Amino acid sequence: MAESDSTARADAERMISITQQRQENGVVVLAVAGELDLLTTQGLEERLKEVLSPPNAAVVLDLSGVQFLGSAALSTLLACAESAKVGGVDFRLVATERTTLRPLEITGVQSSFTIFDSVEEAVSSVS
Repeated sequence: MAESDSTARADAERMISITQQRQENGVVVLAVAGELDLLTTQGLEERLKEVLSPPNAAVVLDLSGVQFLGSAALSTLLACAESAKVGGVDFRLVATERTTLRPLEITGVQSSFTIFDSVEEAVSSVS
């Protein structure tokens, strides 16, 4: 069982890339590339939990490199948005492609997020 868990984890790491950049104004930008599904969402959730708390003023999640956004990822994004709200951290999404915008729209959760067309716009909107 442990071997299959480590194999699944290795597969997930190959399917997704998450990079982090800190801005001067207390904003953390996480850029995601790859597929966000049941297998890869846990890695994203762990990274978000690390940054969704003070002293960070805001977290910008750049989904422009995401090729698939599954229901597990939507669930995680909603939970993280709520966690950010409770913790007093702004949570913003960058979503420009149909692969990310469409799942947000058809599930009706788009209004739960502040969505921007670019990282620059999202970062500059933080007061």
